[in-house]
Amino acid sequence: MLEKCNYIRLFGTNPKFYKANLNCRTNISDGQFTPEEIKDFYKSQGYSVVAFSDKCAMVPHGELTDKDFVALNALEFSVKEEGGKEISLNAIALSPENKAPSVPSNEPMSDDEIRKTVKEYKENGFFVTCNHPRKSLLKCGKDTPYEDVDAIEIINYSSLSEGINEYNENYYEDILKGGVLPYC
Repeated sequence: MLEKCNYIRLFGTNPKFYKANLNCRTNISDGQFTPEEIKDFYKSQGYSVVAFSDKCAMVPHGELTDKDFVALNALEFSVKEEGGKEISLNAIALSPENKAPSVPSNEPMSDDEIRKTVKEYKENGFFVTCNHPRKSLLKCGKDTPYEDVDAIEIINYSSLSEGINEYNENYYEDILKGGVLPYC
């Protein structure tokens, strides 16, 4: 009985669930398909939301939004840590009008500069995620430059196709135990 009560409190009495891809690149950057082809494919698979997150460029696709589909404005960019490791972040606009801050250069950044970049995107109305953390060997969580990200990607099929298992339930659980509560 308690489980049902918690479910109702969390989702309401008539919840509507959405199937979404929150990190999808098009042929505008390094993807294979046009935004229109991506929309058609995902709709045919029961999806109703796609964040078009091309590399280092936020290209709005509002014309693709209709009564059954939402095209979110987003971009993917990397920050380079002082040791040279590149970490991929995704920024999803919480409103179609939001403009992305400038994309960081490819120069190494201190932990404080990375924190500032994450904060700047959030202050400009973006939902920030860490992408493929295992592939990047990302240390995330409390007292890291990424402690303020909104979410951690726990599955990434591109990494999987490269032989890297990105199903990160244990990694995510370790972050939660450390006192940081990002979405997955």
